[in-house]
Amino acid sequence: MWSDEKMLHVILTTGGTGPAPRDVTPEATQNVIEKKLPGMALAMAKGSLEKTPMAMLSRAICGIRNQTLIINLPGSKKGCTECLEFVIQSIPHAVGLIRNWVIEVSQTHHLLQTIDGVKNEKSETFSKDMLNESTLKETKNISFPECIHKKTSKVDTSLVARRLRSSPYPMIRFEESLKILDNVVKEMPKISKSVAIRDAFGLVSSEKIFAKYNLPPFPASIKDGYAVKVSDGSGLRKVVADSIAGSEPGKRILKDGECVRINTGAPVPEGADAVVQVEDTELIAEDDDGRKEISINILIPPTVNQDIRPVGSDLKKGQIISSNNGIPLSSQDLALFAAAGVQNIQVFKE
Repeated sequence: MWSDEKMLHVILTTGGTGPAPRDVTPEATQNVIEKKLPGMALAMAKGSLEKTPMAMLSRAICGIRNQTLIINLPGSKKGCTECLEFVIQSIPHAVGLIRNWVIEVSQTHHLLQTIDGVKNEKSETFSKDMLNESTLKETKNISFPECIHKKTSKVDTSLVARRLRSSPYPMIRFEESLKILDNVVKEMPKISKSVAIRDAFGLVSSEKIFAKYNLPPFPASIKDGYAVKVSDGSGLRKVVADSIAGSEPGKRILKDGECVRINTGAPVPEGADAVVQVEDTELIAEDDDGRKEISINILIPPTVNQDIRPVGSDLKKGQIISSNNGIPLSSQDLALFAAAGVQNIQVFKE
């Protein structure tokens, strides 16, 4: 909710990063992030190990969900403060990159270039006072540069009179440029493996996934009622069978003057082309113990395909149900695969 709905810039978690049985914060974070930031976690680990060897027991991770930066911090006040100090200088820059803020505000660029401790060749920590006053404020309209270090260029932009008036590189056709790329760039081999869908949670699919069969695989009733023939219109019907959700379609072909009692989601029998809801009928005859209907009266004439879901209305056989878009598979994805008859998929090796 904090990431998807409130669109927070940063989420900091505290505690639960150790090896104890109850420490599950990294696993919980892993299940929701879409991209890892191992460098940020490494910075905290390196800085912490310089403080105490016990830091090797930390399993904190950092990552991104949507446009929110998520950072795991230790549970102790001292460890939490220290780890935050190790990464705090990169948080504004990370948020700017994640949210794709364009570098437009010159004062921000000037601030990051002139903070004490940042030299041409040396990179030290930011001034805490400067961070508290400026770089940690809400920055909806403030952008951050791609690098806080001073940049140098081999091009002397001050020589405006000597600038090239036209490009020194010849124009080529688009098709020719593609051929050049094909000759130079080599496709990376796919390193994938086959796994059962029950073991695929959190992994990334390496191929498109298609539905194996139609869903529903048969015409299905939308309501509780009676499967009938439209040509019979309204009037008396003989109840000859029933169709229950979860059952196989029956082999009996419905004849004139007959109907089949049917549940929501159950297969519509062959020969029937409409379902009449139970509210539009009345009981005419039953057996002695009331457990079986003998005949009913249809009060309203039905129309063709009334209250029937056609074959493949949810999923059609061969329909793409997942693309290899680089996003870890969720429980909803796996449920969809199971419903579409997919048992095994190809995923990238971890």
